[in-house]
Amino acid sequence: MSIYEPPAFIYISSGLLSTMRREARRFLLHTYSRTPRTSADSLDSWGQAEYEFDKIINNIPCFYAVKEVPIPTTEGLTTLNLPMLTLGFDDPAQVGDVVSNIMTADGTILIAGPVIIESLQPRDPNMGGPILIEAHLRDMDYVPTSLPTS
Repeated sequence: MSIYEPPAFIYISSGLLSTMRREARRFLLHTYSRTPRTSADSLDSWGQAEYEFDKIINNIPCFYAVKEVPIPTTEGLTTLNLPMLTLGFDDPAQVGDVVSNIMTADGTILIAGPVIIESLQPRDPNMGGPILIEAHLRDMDYVPTSLPTS
């Protein structure tokens, strides 16, 4: 066989295949709706910042997963389930934005919401990670009256 002829097949190890599946499943499998939070530059009667919400943006690609974090307690090991979204690097999501209607490609709703983005963890491509953003979610304590419904 000449060195200029490509081989008849390309071997992919099981480890490489599982890595490819894991990275591919993270991208564009689910969608969500986001309501951006904007500052109104005013304070309420408690001295807390008041916010207003912009129009809902629908069908933004994401990947929803629940991250299980083991926490040792005196009673034993407890598992804390942290819901998170993996977003594309160009998603303009911000801490405090309201997320709803996380659904699969066939329309199955995973979370109806509303939930709020508690923190954003960008992945650094220079450290070998994917160019994605992890958004950690939490339940809203209350639903603001200024939140648009459609």
